[in-house]
Amino acid sequence: MEFGLVNNWGFYRQFSEYIAPGICLLCESLISHIQGSLLCQDCKEDGPNPLPMCQRCGCLLPASGTFCVCLEGSHSLDRIVAVRHYHYPVNRLVQEMKYHGRLGLCREFGLAISKLVHSTNSTLPNCLIPVPMHRSRLRERGYNQALEIANVVSERLGMPLETNLITRSRPTVPQIDLNPEARTRNVRGAFVVHKQINYDHVAIIDDVFTTGATAFELAKLLRSSGVRKVELWSYAIASR
Repeated sequence: MEFGLVNNWGFYRQFSEYIAPGICLLCESLISHIQGSLLCQDCKEDGPNPLPMCQRCGCLLPASGTFCVCLEGSHSLDRIVAVRHYHYPVNRLVQEMKYHGRLGLCREFGLAISKLVHSTNSTLPNCLIPVPMHRSRLRERGYNQALEIANVVSERLGMPLETNLITRSRPTVPQIDLNPEARTRNVRGAFVVHKQINYDHVAIIDDVFTTGATAFELAKLLRSSGVRKVELWSYAIASR
C-alpha cells in the first residue's frame, strides 16, 4: 500500500507536467509539454560540453587523453560516461528534477545519456543498475531519480534493468552536505547484494557523479560479487 501511494503520486506529478502549458525551465520561452519536453529545442541543444576527463575516476585531464594515474592499477570503474558538467544551467535542471518533482527531466536526462552511449559505439553492458535509494528517502521524495532515468535508458537502448539486485541497507545523510572523505564513510557498507549476480559487465545509472563515493562503493561490491567490468553512466559530472 505504501509503495502504491508513492508510485501513484509520482505518476500524477509526471502526468500533470505534460498536460499543462508551460515555459522552458531555462530560458522561459513558451513550450508545449504535450511534445514531451520541459526544455525548448534551443536549450536542449545548447549547454556546456564535458571537458576531457579520466574515464576511471572522473578527474579532469589537463590535456587530451583517456586516463590519469590517480587510480592506476586499483580503479573500481572501467568507464565513466557523463553528458554535461555540473554547473549552470545543468545544476539548475538537476535540482529541479531532484528536489521539485520535475520528473519530466528524468526523461530528458535518460535520452541524453542514451544518445551519448550510442555515439561511442562501445560494447553495451549486460544490464543497468540504478543507484538504490533507501525506503525512508523514497517515502520522503516519492521517487528515485536514478531509477526514473534508468527506465528511459533501458527502453531506449533495449537493455535489461535490474531494480532488486542491490538495495541500500541503511539510510545515509545527503551527500551534498559532506566533504569527499565524509562521503566515502557515509556510503561504506551501505549496500547489499540480494542474489547471485550472473552478469559480466554492468552499468550503474545515476543523475550526477561528484566525488564518486557512491559509484565506487557500488562498483567494489559488484566486483566482489563476480562482475568483471563496471561502468558509471550519469547525466552530469562535477568538476574536480
